[in-house]
Amino acid sequence: MVINILRHGGPDLPSWEKIGSSKMGEWIKHYNLSSVIHKERSRIQLFYGVSEKVFVVCSDLPRSIHSAEVVGYKNINVIDSIFREAELPELYIPLIKMKPHTWSMVFRIFWYFGVSLNVEPIKSFKLRVTSAAKALIKYSEENDEVLFIGHGIINRFIAKELMSYGWHRDQESNRNKHLGYKYWEYEKYNKGN
Repeated sequence: MVINILRHGGPDLPSWEKIGSSKMGEWIKHYNLSSVIHKERSRIQLFYGVSEKVFVVCSDLPRSIHSAEVVGYKNINVIDSIFREAELPELYIPLIKMKPHTWSMVFRIFWYFGVSLNVEPIKSFKLRVTSAAKALIKYSEENDEVLFIGHGIINRFIAKELMSYGWHRDQESNRNKHLGYKYWEYEKYNKGN
């Protein structure tokens, strides 16, 4: 049984200048509705032995679904909100302007420490991750090989969950990360009989 975990491609977003934290809600909305940059197809060096008949699983966010299409999987077997990224809380921090990705890191740190204003708290997220990992395991038992196209945070949490169930990360994993790509991070997990 094999579970391949892939982070979506780079979001197709216009460039944003420095903004106040109060504008982050608007940026998050645009990010969640974005597809991925199609020209990145040539940068993907990840499918070492991933079958064309793999069972494909995506979150319900456009960047996950579009990433499957960009890498050549038009028939997605499961699209489910259980595989969504952990949401960012929207915080108001006056007088400071930063790039949206910097704000995202700040907001994520607050979220890790339990500040979850109007979004799923980290404890609930961890329960959802357990359910998501169990679903991927079930799909791999039924189909032998799964490709999950997810998101940065949930992918890390699912990977940790899989390892707690005795799955092992393949040594060939994450070549894209080593090539300096922020997106398209790839890891392969195996479960021996």
